[in-house]
Formats: sequence, C-alpha cells, structure tokens
Amino acid sequence: MIRAHEHHAEKDFSSDLEALHDSFANLRDDVAKLVDNAVGAAKDGAGALKDRGADSYEQVGRKIGENPMLSTAIAFGVGFILAKMLSRR
Repeated sequence: MIRAHEHHAEKDFSSDLEALHDSFANLRDDVAKLVDNAVGAAKDGAGALKDRGADSYEQVGRKIGENPMLSTAIAFGVGFILAKMLSRR
C-alpha cells in the first residue's frame, strides 16, 4: 500500500515537473516575442524621429537660404547674448 502511494506521488511529481518545464518554455517564447516586438517598435520610432530631424534640418536650411541677412543677424544676436551670459561667471 505504501509502495503504491509512493509510486503515485512520484508520478504526480514527475507530471508536475513536466508541466512546469512546459510552462517555462512557453514563458520563454512569450518573452522573446515581447522583446522582438519592443525592439521593432523602438526601431520604428527611431526611424520616424530621424526622418523628422532630417526634415527639420532641411527646413531650417531653406529658411536660412531665403533670408540670409536675417539669419546672420539672429545668429549674431544669440552669440552676443550667450557671450554676455557666460562672461558674467
């Protein structure tokens, strides 16, 4: 009787251990998919940000080309203000 109970407990433990192994395998696969999706989303976001930055850079270049004197005056003014602020230290 005790022997049969031990055998049954051993079978249950083995079955539970196998189920746990399968659960961890599924969890590993789910985490891998989640990481892949997160990496893909980050790459897409970085690509969109890069495109926006390039567009903004081109737009600023066009504005400077359209108004070179105004752009020079603004750059001079900003440089003058920064120089005054930094020289006070």
